[in-house]
Amino acid sequence: MANTFEDYTVSTSTSLFNITFEYLEEAHIVVEIDGVIQATSTYSIVAGSPNKVSLNTPVTSGVVRIRRDSNADSDAPFVDFVNGSVLTETDLDKSYRHNLYLNEEIGNLNQQSLQKQAGANPEVWDAKTLKVVNVADPTLVQDAVTKNYVDTQISNTVTASSTLPVKTTFTGAGSATFTFSAGITLATAEAYEVAIDGVLQEPTTAYTLDADANTITFTSTPPTGSNIVVVQRGYAVPAVNGNLVIHGALESTKDRQTGTPEGGELILRSSNSSGSRWVLDNQSSSSLFRIFSTDDAGLTLGTTWLTLDTTGLLSLYGLPTYADDSAAGTGGLVANNVYKTATGELRIKT
Repeated sequence: MANTFEDYTVSTSTSLFNITFEYLEEAHIVVEIDGVIQATSTYSIVAGSPNKVSLNTPVTSGVVRIRRDSNADSDAPFVDFVNGSVLTETDLDKSYRHNLYLNEEIGNLNQQSLQKQAGANPEVWDAKTLKVVNVADPTLVQDAVTKNYVDTQISNTVTASSTLPVKTTFTGAGSATFTFSAGITLATAEAYEVAIDGVLQEPTTAYTLDADANTITFTSTPPTGSNIVVVQRGYAVPAVNGNLVIHGALESTKDRQTGTPEGGELILRSSNSSGSRWVLDNQSSSSLFRIFSTDDAGLTLGTTWLTLDTTGLLSLYGLPTYADDSAAGTGGLVANNVYKTATGELRIKT
């Protein structure tokens, strides 16, 4: 199928673009810059081999599309035959070419459109690994969402959301359903506290929410004139401020040093989320906790660790053994490093 458009990626100042397809009239040439159709007053057609589009103002970057739109206007047909007229070859060819061009344009448009997947799963839309852009933020529970929307929701969860609880009041008027004037985004009944004349209602049993219709519906119609208070709890998440960052799980299915299931861990590391970190866990039933260091992959660094047992005794394991400070320095220790002598004496490198 003949192509009915040409895309040009511009990186330097450019004003002339080739027209690589046939057309019937200059009025059928359309110019787009980054998807925006340009007014016909902003360009002209320059005769040549091939003909070219000349922009009044050169573009320096972006994508310029030159395409054909043969104007399928049924109210103003391109060729109009009249009874008793002479049918010339030119008119017949023009009529045929107009229909041919329209079909080519429809074919190209169809090839570029979002279509259902062929084959075994024809009930899904196939984007053919391409991105979908210009998607609005969702308003209904089943709407598609953008990456920015998802990133914002994750950020709100991790770094604290500013969404606060909201109170809405209604007055019973003989109906079981009430509409929120400001709209709602949460449809889970447990996300709301609802009271009728001060009596708290049970979520899902006494009422349900519909975020698409922005309504709350009661199982039993509230009495006429009753005071209905609905409080959306909000979903503000408290953040941990300060220099201490807790990263990872409070519980683990296996011990990071031995690899065996020995209880939970609290992992502390710097906010750069990489490099070594300290692990606080319970090594066995006889120790209250153990502290040791691991690398970013969770592998133990060295063989030194500290434990506090259930009797209150503090133990250090895996300390290097040196005769004195001089030997410790030769062995690679620096000031304030801890070591022991062969007789078990605990020392600090000076």
